[in-house]
Amino acid sequence: MSFTSFAEAEVYLYQFTNLGKQSFTPQFTLDRAVYLLQVLDNPQNKLKVIHIAGTSGKGSTCTYISQLLQAHGFKVGLTVSPHMIDIRERVQLNNESISKKLFMHYLAEIQPAIEQMKSTEFGAPSYFEIIIALAYWTFWKENVDYAVIETGMGGIYDATNTVDRADKVAVITRIGLDHTEFLGNTLLAIAEQKAGIIQPGNLTIIADQEAEVKTYLTEYAHKKGNEFYAVDNISIKEQQGDNSHLFDLQLPQQQFHNLIVTDAAYQVENAAVAAAVLAHLAQRDRFELIEAIVKTVLQKTRVIGRFEIIKQSDKTIVLDGAHNPQKMQTFLISLKTRFPPVTPAFIIAFKKGKDYKQMLDLIRTQAQQIIVTEFENNDQGMVIEPQPAQDIVDYLQAQQYDSVLIERDLNRALSKAQEISKVIVITGSLYLISAYEKVLK
Repeated sequence: MSFTSFAEAEVYLYQFTNLGKQSFTPQFTLDRAVYLLQVLDNPQNKLKVIHIAGTSGKGSTCTYISQLLQAHGFKVGLTVSPHMIDIRERVQLNNESISKKLFMHYLAEIQPAIEQMKSTEFGAPSYFEIIIALAYWTFWKENVDYAVIETGMGGIYDATNTVDRADKVAVITRIGLDHTEFLGNTLLAIAEQKAGIIQPGNLTIIADQEAEVKTYLTEYAHKKGNEFYAVDNISIKEQQGDNSHLFDLQLPQQQFHNLIVTDAAYQVENAAVAAAVLAHLAQRDRFELIEAIVKTVLQKTRVIGRFEIIKQSDKTIVLDGAHNPQKMQTFLISLKTRFPPVTPAFIIAFKKGKDYKQMLDLIRTQAQQIIVTEFENNDQGMVIEPQPAQDIVDYLQAQQYDSVLIERDLNRALSKAQEISKVIVITGSLYLISAYEKVLK
Protein backbone atom coordinates (compact mmCIF):
# COMPACT_ATOMS: atom_id res chain seq x y z
CA MET A 1 0.00 0.00 0.00
CA SER A 2 1.17 3.55 -0.63
CA PHE A 3 -0.06 7.13 -0.69
CA THR A 4 0.18 9.30 -3.80
CA SER A 5 0.24 12.57 -1.83
CA PHE A 6 0.66 13.92 1.69
CA ALA A 7 -2.94 15.20 1.54
CA GLU A 8 -4.11 11.65 0.84
CA ALA A 9 -2.20 10.41 3.89
CA GLU A 10 -3.83 13.10 6.05
CA VAL A 11 -7.30 12.20 4.78
CA TYR A 12 -6.60 8.56 5.61
CA LEU A 13 -5.67 9.48 9.17
CA TYR A 14 -8.67 11.75 9.68
CA GLN A 15 -11.07 8.85 9.14
CA PHE A 16 -9.91 7.61 12.56
CA THR A 17 -10.87 10.88 14.26
CA ASN A 18 -12.85 10.52 17.49
CA LEU A 19 -12.33 6.78 17.69
CA GLY A 20 -10.47 7.45 20.94
CA LYS A 21 -13.56 8.35 22.97
CA GLN A 22 -13.00 5.22 25.03
CA SER A 23 -9.53 6.50 25.97
CA PHE A 24 -9.99 5.94 29.69
CA THR A 25 -11.67 2.55 29.61
CA PRO A 26 -8.78 0.49 30.93
CA GLN A 27 -9.95 -2.91 29.76
CA PHE A 28 -10.17 -1.66 26.18
CA THR A 29 -8.03 1.21 25.07
CA LEU A 30 -4.51 0.45 26.25
CA ASP A 31 -5.04 -3.12 25.09
CA ARG A 32 -5.87 -1.72 21.67
CA ALA A 33 -2.65 0.31 21.49
CA VAL A 34 -0.68 -2.67 22.78
CA TYR A 35 -2.21 -4.93 20.12
CA LEU A 36 -1.38 -2.54 17.28
CA LEU A 37 2.24 -2.33 18.39
CA GLN A 38 2.44 -6.09 18.85
CA VAL A 39 1.39 -6.54 15.21
CA LEU A 40 4.28 -4.19 14.35
CA ASP A 41 6.67 -6.32 16.46
CA ASN A 42 6.86 -3.80 19.30
CA PRO A 43 9.13 -1.08 17.89
CA GLN A 44 8.70 0.91 21.12
CA ASN A 45 10.64 -1.74 23.01
CA LYS A 46 13.59 -1.45 20.65
CA LEU A 47 14.24 2.15 21.68
CA LYS A 48 15.79 4.02 24.60
CA VAL A 49 12.76 6.03 25.68
CA ILE A 50 12.40 9.15 27.79
CA HIS A 51 8.68 9.26 28.63
CA ILE A 52 7.14 12.50 29.93
CA ALA A 53 3.80 12.96 31.67
CA GLY A 54 2.41 15.78 33.81
CA THR A 55 -0.05 18.65 33.73
CA SER A 56 2.18 21.63 32.96
CA GLY A 57 5.43 21.81 31.04
CA LYS A 58 5.38 18.46 29.22
CA GLY A 59 5.94 19.87 25.74
CA SER A 60 8.61 22.32 26.84
CA THR A 61 10.46 19.69 28.86
CA CYS A 62 10.37 17.30 25.89
CA THR A 63 11.77 19.99 23.61
CA TYR A 64 14.60 20.88 26.01
CA ILE A 65 15.52 17.19 26.48
CA SER A 66 15.52 16.55 22.75
CA GLN A 67 17.61 19.63 21.99
CA LEU A 68 20.12 18.80 24.73
CA LEU A 69 20.57 15.23 23.51
CA GLN A 70 20.99 16.29 19.89
CA ALA A 71 23.54 18.92 20.88
CA HIS A 72 25.54 16.17 22.59
CA GLY A 73 25.77 14.27 19.32
CA PHE A 74 22.83 11.88 19.52
CA LYS A 75 20.15 11.15 16.95
CA VAL A 76 16.86 11.90 18.66
CA GLY A 77 13.22 11.11 17.93
CA LEU A 78 10.58 13.42 19.40
CA THR A 79 6.81 13.21 19.49
CA VAL A 80 4.66 15.96 21.01
CA SER A 81 0.94 16.55 21.35
CA PRO A 82 -0.88 18.51 20.09
CA HIS A 83 0.82 19.78 16.95
CA MET A 84 0.73 23.50 16.25
CA ILE A 85 0.89 23.79 12.47
CA ASP A 86 1.62 20.45 10.84
CA ILE A 87 0.88 16.88 11.89
CA ARG A 88 4.51 15.99 11.17
CA GLU A 89 5.51 17.84 14.36
CA ARG A 90 4.36 14.62 16.08
CA VAL A 91 7.14 12.65 14.35
CA GLN A 92 10.40 14.60 14.57
CA LEU A 93 13.97 13.55 13.92
CA ASN A 94 16.65 15.76 15.46
CA ASN A 95 14.03 18.39 16.27
CA GLU A 96 12.77 18.73 12.70
CA SER A 97 9.51 17.36 11.39
CA ILE A 98 10.12 14.42 9.08
CA SER A 99 9.63 15.06 5.38
CA LYS A 100 6.22 14.51 3.81
CA LYS A 101 7.77 11.74 1.72
CA LEU A 102 9.07 9.94 4.80
CA PHE A 103 5.79 10.44 6.66
CA MET A 104 3.88 8.88 3.76
CA HIS A 105 6.39 6.04 3.45
CA TYR A 106 6.26 4.94 7.08
CA LEU A 107 2.49 5.41 7.37
CA ALA A 108 2.12 3.11 4.36
CA GLU A 109 4.35 0.56 6.08
CA ILE A 110 2.12 0.38 9.15
CA GLN A 111 -1.15 0.67 7.21
CA PRO A 112 -1.63 -3.13 6.85
CA ALA A 113 -1.53 -3.48 10.64
CA ILE A 114 -4.08 -0.67 10.99
CA GLU A 115 -6.40 -2.26 8.46
CA GLN A 116 -6.00 -5.70 10.04
CA MET A 117 -7.26 -4.34 13.34
CA LYS A 118 -10.62 -3.38 11.86
CA SER A 119 -11.63 -7.04 11.80
CA THR A 120 -10.43 -7.83 15.32
CA GLU A 121 -12.25 -7.60 18.65
CA PHE A 122 -10.52 -4.25 19.22
CA GLY A 123 -11.80 -2.54 16.11
CA ALA A 124 -9.98 0.24 14.29
CA PRO A 125 -7.31 2.11 16.26
CA SER A 126 -7.78 5.80 17.03
CA TYR A 127 -5.94 8.64 15.32
CA PHE A 128 -3.75 9.16 18.38
CA GLU A 129 -2.90 5.47 18.66
CA ILE A 130 -1.90 5.41 14.99
CA ILE A 131 0.26 8.52 15.35
CA ILE A 132 2.05 7.05 18.37
CA ALA A 133 2.59 3.76 16.56
CA LEU A 134 3.90 5.72 13.57
CA ALA A 135 6.30 7.66 15.79
CA TYR A 136 7.67 4.52 17.45
CA TRP A 137 7.92 2.76 14.08
CA THR A 138 9.73 5.71 12.47
CA PHE A 139 12.16 6.11 15.35
CA TRP A 140 13.04 2.41 15.22
CA LYS A 141 13.42 2.42 11.43
CA GLU A 142 15.56 5.56 11.60
CA ASN A 143 17.72 4.04 14.33
CA VAL A 144 17.50 6.92 16.80
CA ASP A 145 19.68 6.86 19.92
CA TYR A 146 16.90 8.19 22.14
CA ALA A 147 13.14 8.66 21.70
CA VAL A 148 11.55 11.52 23.66
CA ILE A 149 7.85 10.76 24.08
CA GLU A 150 5.20 13.18 25.37
CA THR A 151 2.01 11.62 26.69
CA GLY A 152 -1.28 12.85 25.30
CA MET A 153 -3.43 13.39 28.39
CA GLY A 154 -3.06 10.95 31.23
CA GLY A 155 -0.54 8.23 31.88
CA ILE A 156 -1.89 4.81 32.78
CA TYR A 157 -4.11 4.43 29.71
CA ASP A 158 -2.24 6.75 27.35
CA ALA A 159 -1.29 5.12 24.04
CA THR A 160 2.34 6.10 24.61
CA ASN A 161 2.41 3.92 27.74
CA THR A 162 3.28 0.74 25.89
CA VAL A 163 7.02 0.68 26.60
CA ASP A 164 8.03 -1.96 29.13
CA ARG A 165 11.82 -1.75 28.95
CA ALA A 166 13.37 -1.37 32.37
CA ASP A 167 15.76 1.29 31.09
CA LYS A 168 12.98 3.73 30.25
CA VAL A 169 13.29 7.14 31.90
CA ALA A 170 9.95 8.25 33.38
CA VAL A 171 9.60 12.01 33.86
CA ILE A 172 6.71 13.69 35.69
CA THR A 173 6.41 17.45 35.26
CA ARG A 174 4.36 19.72 37.48
CA ILE A 175 0.93 18.26 38.31
CA GLY A 176 -2.18 20.42 38.60
CA LEU A 177 -5.93 20.29 38.02
CA ASP A 178 -6.75 19.71 34.35
CA HIS A 179 -8.81 17.20 32.37
CA THR A 180 -10.62 16.54 35.65
CA GLU A 181 -13.55 14.89 33.87
CA PHE A 182 -11.16 12.11 32.85
CA LEU A 183 -8.37 12.09 35.42
CA GLY A 184 -10.11 13.00 38.67
CA ASN A 185 -10.75 16.24 40.49
CA THR A 186 -7.98 16.13 43.09
CA LEU A 187 -4.23 16.48 42.72
CA LEU A 188 -3.71 13.02 44.18
CA ALA A 189 -6.15 11.39 41.76
CA ILE A 190 -4.39 13.06 38.83
CA ALA A 191 -0.98 12.06 40.23
CA GLU A 192 -2.14 8.44 40.28
CA GLN A 193 -2.98 8.65 36.57
CA LYS A 194 0.29 10.33 35.62
CA ALA A 195 2.34 7.91 37.72
CA GLY A 196 1.06 5.10 35.52
CA ILE A 197 3.97 5.67 33.13
CA ILE A 198 6.44 4.58 35.83
CA GLN A 199 7.37 0.94 35.20
CA PRO A 200 9.57 -1.41 37.28
CA GLY A 201 13.25 -0.52 37.05
CA ASN A 202 12.72 2.86 35.42
CA LEU A 203 14.79 5.85 36.34
CA THR A 204 12.14 8.27 37.65
CA ILE A 205 12.67 12.04 37.63
CA ILE A 206 10.02 14.48 38.81
CA ALA A 207 9.63 18.22 38.95
CA ASP A 208 8.99 19.80 42.33
CA GLN A 209 5.40 19.13 43.40
CA GLU A 210 2.84 19.86 46.06
CA ALA A 211 3.72 17.90 49.22
CA GLU A 212 1.06 15.18 48.89
CA VAL A 213 1.89 14.64 45.23
CA LYS A 214 5.61 14.48 45.87
CA THR A 215 5.10 11.96 48.66
CA TYR A 216 2.85 9.80 46.48
CA LEU A 217 5.23 9.82 43.49
CA THR A 218 8.23 9.08 45.72
CA GLU A 219 6.54 6.10 47.32
CA TYR A 220 5.19 4.86 43.98
CA ALA A 221 8.62 4.91 42.35
CA HIS A 222 10.24 3.19 45.31
CA LYS A 223 7.59 0.44 45.22
CA LYS A 224 8.64 -0.17 41.62
CA GLY A 225 12.24 -0.51 42.76
CA ASN A 226 13.28 2.57 40.83
CA GLU A 227 16.07 5.06 41.14
CA PHE A 228 14.25 8.29 41.95
CA TYR A 229 15.17 11.95 41.85
CA ALA A 230 13.12 15.11 42.51
CA VAL A 231 14.38 18.27 40.81
CA ASP A 232 13.83 20.62 43.71
CA ASN A 233 17.24 22.23 44.21
CA ILE A 234 16.91 25.15 41.80
CA SER A 235 18.30 28.55 42.81
CA ILE A 236 16.89 31.37 40.71
CA LYS A 237 19.45 34.12 41.01
CA GLU A 238 18.22 37.16 39.14
CA GLN A 239 16.59 38.32 36.00
CA GLN A 240 18.97 39.17 33.17
CA GLY A 241 17.71 42.13 31.19
CA ASP A 242 13.97 42.10 30.63
CA ASN A 243 13.45 38.57 29.35
CA SER A 244 16.09 36.15 30.63
CA HIS A 245 16.26 34.22 33.88
CA LEU A 246 19.48 33.07 35.52
CA PHE A 247 19.57 30.01 37.78
CA ASP A 248 21.80 27.38 39.37
CA LEU A 249 20.93 23.71 39.59
CA GLN A 250 22.44 21.21 42.00
CA LEU A 251 22.23 17.52 41.06
CA PRO A 252 23.94 14.45 42.54
CA GLN A 253 26.14 14.09 39.44
CA GLN A 254 26.58 17.70 38.44
CA GLN A 255 26.31 21.26 39.62
CA PHE A 256 25.20 23.74 36.98
CA HIS A 257 25.93 27.43 37.44
CA ASN A 258 24.46 30.43 35.64
CA LEU A 259 22.07 28.60 33.35
CA ILE A 260 19.76 30.93 31.42
CA VAL A 261 16.31 30.53 29.91
CA THR A 262 14.78 33.24 27.81
CA ASP A 263 11.33 34.87 27.91
CA ALA A 264 9.28 32.96 30.52
CA ALA A 265 10.20 32.39 34.16
CA TYR A 266 8.06 29.25 34.19
CA GLN A 267 10.52 27.63 31.78
CA VAL A 268 13.21 27.54 34.48
CA GLU A 269 11.63 24.48 36.08
CA ASN A 270 11.15 22.71 32.75
CA ALA A 271 14.73 23.41 31.68
CA ALA A 272 16.03 22.21 35.05
CA VAL A 273 14.14 18.91 34.73
CA ALA A 274 15.58 18.46 31.22
CA ALA A 275 19.12 19.13 32.49
CA ALA A 276 18.57 16.57 35.25
CA VAL A 277 17.47 13.97 32.70
CA LEU A 278 20.60 14.67 30.65
CA ALA A 279 22.87 14.39 33.70
CA HIS A 280 21.37 11.07 34.76
CA LEU A 281 21.64 9.69 31.23
CA ALA A 282 25.24 10.84 30.92
CA GLN A 283 26.11 8.93 34.09
CA ARG A 284 24.13 5.82 33.16
CA ASP A 285 25.07 5.65 29.49
CA ARG A 286 28.62 6.92 30.02
CA PHE A 287 28.83 9.90 27.75
CA GLU A 288 30.41 13.25 28.49
CA LEU A 289 28.06 16.03 29.54
CA ILE A 290 29.40 19.39 28.41
CA GLU A 291 28.11 22.22 30.57
CA ALA A 292 28.85 24.88 27.94
CA ILE A 293 26.56 23.04 25.52
CA VAL A 294 23.82 22.84 28.15
CA LYS A 295 24.05 26.59 28.72
CA THR A 296 23.88 27.39 25.00
CA VAL A 297 20.97 25.05 24.30
CA LEU A 298 18.81 26.22 27.19
CA GLN A 299 19.37 29.87 26.34
CA LYS A 300 18.61 29.47 22.64
CA THR A 301 15.73 26.99 22.72
CA ARG A 302 12.29 28.39 21.96
CA VAL A 303 9.14 26.33 22.29
CA ILE A 304 6.40 27.07 19.78
CA GLY A 305 3.28 28.44 21.42
CA ARG A 306 4.89 28.87 24.85
CA PHE A 307 5.60 32.53 25.58
CA GLU A 308 6.31 32.91 21.89
CA ILE A 309 6.91 36.52 20.86
CA ILE A 310 6.24 37.76 17.33
CA LYS A 311 7.01 41.33 16.28
CA GLN A 312 4.81 43.09 13.73
CA SER A 313 5.92 46.68 13.07
CA ASP A 314 5.54 48.43 16.41
CA LYS A 315 3.29 45.70 17.83
CA THR A 316 4.31 42.73 19.97
CA ILE A 317 2.22 39.57 19.88
CA VAL A 318 2.65 37.07 22.70
CA LEU A 319 1.28 33.58 22.13
CA ASP A 320 0.98 31.19 25.05
CA GLY A 321 -1.04 28.00 25.19
CA ALA A 322 -1.94 28.31 28.89
CA HIS A 323 -5.16 26.30 29.20
CA ASN A 324 -5.66 25.68 32.90
CA PRO A 325 -5.49 27.93 35.97
CA GLN A 326 -2.05 26.69 37.03
CA LYS A 327 -0.55 27.43 33.62
CA MET A 328 -2.40 30.73 33.29
CA GLN A 329 -1.14 31.99 36.64
CA THR A 330 2.51 31.22 35.84
CA PHE A 331 2.15 32.68 32.36
CA LEU A 332 0.67 35.94 33.63
CA ILE A 333 3.46 36.31 36.19
CA SER A 334 6.01 36.05 33.37
CA LEU A 335 3.97 38.41 31.22
CA LYS A 336 3.91 41.08 33.91
CA THR A 337 7.66 40.68 34.42
CA ARG A 338 8.37 40.96 30.69
CA PHE A 339 6.07 43.94 30.01
CA PRO A 340 5.69 45.74 33.35
CA PRO A 341 4.44 49.12 32.13
CA VAL A 342 1.99 47.78 29.53
CA THR A 343 -1.64 46.73 29.88
CA PRO A 344 -2.14 44.33 26.96
CA ALA A 345 -5.16 43.53 24.85
CA PHE A 346 -6.07 39.86 25.17
CA ILE A 347 -7.51 37.58 22.52
CA ILE A 348 -8.87 34.48 24.22
CA ALA A 349 -10.73 31.25 23.58
CA PHE A 350 -11.03 28.09 25.60
CA LYS A 351 -11.67 24.46 24.82
CA LYS A 352 -15.09 23.43 26.04
CA GLY A 353 -14.94 21.88 29.49
CA LYS A 354 -11.96 23.84 30.78
CA ASP A 355 -12.07 25.83 34.03
CA TYR A 356 -12.43 29.04 32.06
CA LYS A 357 -13.97 31.06 34.89
CA GLN A 358 -10.93 30.74 37.12
CA MET A 359 -8.68 31.62 34.17
CA LEU A 360 -10.81 34.68 33.38
CA ASP A 361 -10.49 35.84 36.99
CA LEU A 362 -6.73 35.89 36.48
CA ILE A 363 -6.77 37.46 33.00
CA ARG A 364 -9.13 40.36 33.75
CA THR A 365 -6.71 41.78 36.33
CA GLN A 366 -4.12 42.39 33.58
CA ALA A 367 -6.22 43.07 30.48
CA GLN A 368 -6.97 46.46 28.98
CA GLN A 369 -9.48 44.77 26.69
CA ILE A 370 -10.56 41.15 26.22
CA ILE A 371 -11.56 40.03 22.75
CA VAL A 372 -13.32 36.69 22.82
CA THR A 373 -13.05 34.50 19.77
CA GLU A 374 -13.65 30.86 18.85
CA PHE A 375 -11.52 28.38 16.95
CA GLU A 376 -12.22 25.61 14.51
CA ASN A 377 -9.68 22.84 14.87
CA ASN A 378 -10.59 19.43 13.54
CA ASP A 379 -7.13 18.22 12.52
CA GLN A 380 -6.00 16.91 15.91
CA GLY A 381 -7.66 13.51 15.78
CA MET A 382 -10.76 14.66 17.60
CA VAL A 383 -13.48 17.23 17.04
CA ILE A 384 -12.56 20.00 19.46
CA GLU A 385 -15.31 22.36 20.55
CA PRO A 386 -14.60 25.84 21.92
CA GLN A 387 -16.40 27.23 24.93
CA PRO A 388 -19.18 29.42 23.45
CA ALA A 389 -17.99 33.03 23.31
CA GLN A 390 -21.21 34.30 24.84
CA ASP A 391 -20.64 32.17 27.96
CA ILE A 392 -17.31 33.93 28.46
CA VAL A 393 -18.77 37.42 27.97
CA ASP A 394 -21.67 36.67 30.31
CA TYR A 395 -19.30 35.56 33.06
CA LEU A 396 -17.02 38.59 32.70
CA GLN A 397 -19.91 41.01 32.77
CA ALA A 398 -21.29 39.28 35.85
CA GLN A 399 -17.94 40.11 37.47
CA GLN A 400 -18.39 43.79 36.49
CA TYR A 401 -15.78 43.55 33.74
CA ASP A 402 -17.19 45.28 30.68
CA SER A 403 -14.12 45.81 28.46
CA VAL A 404 -14.99 42.74 26.46
CA LEU A 405 -16.30 42.02 22.98
CA ILE A 406 -16.82 39.05 20.69
CA GLU A 407 -15.04 38.71 17.36
CA ARG A 408 -15.10 35.18 15.97
CA ASP A 409 -13.00 35.95 12.91
CA LEU A 410 -9.34 35.50 13.92
CA ASN A 411 -7.94 38.15 11.58
CA ARG A 412 -10.46 40.78 12.63
CA ALA A 413 -9.89 39.93 16.30
CA LEU A 414 -6.17 40.56 15.81
CA SER A 415 -6.79 43.84 13.98
CA LYS A 416 -9.04 45.09 16.78
CA ALA A 417 -6.49 44.12 19.42
CA GLN A 418 -3.76 45.98 17.55
CA GLU A 419 -5.87 49.15 17.64
CA ILE A 420 -6.04 48.92 21.44
CA SER A 421 -2.52 48.12 22.63
CA LYS A 422 1.05 47.71 21.46
CA VAL A 423 1.12 44.32 23.21
CA ILE A 424 -1.41 41.69 22.15
CA VAL A 425 -1.69 38.47 24.13
CA ILE A 426 -3.27 35.38 22.58
CA THR A 427 -3.97 32.66 25.13
CA GLY A 428 -6.43 30.20 26.65
CA SER A 429 -5.94 27.14 24.48
CA LEU A 430 -3.22 25.42 22.49
CA TYR A 431 -5.84 24.96 19.78
CA LEU A 432 -6.33 28.72 19.59
CA ILE A 433 -2.56 29.12 19.38
CA SER A 434 -2.46 26.50 16.62
CA ALA A 435 -5.06 28.45 14.65
CA TYR A 436 -3.12 31.71 15.06
CA GLU A 437 0.21 30.08 14.18
CA LYS A 438 -1.31 29.35 10.78
CA VAL A 439 -2.67 32.90 10.48
CA LEU A 440 0.60 34.58 11.48
CA LYS A 441 3.10 32.32 9.73
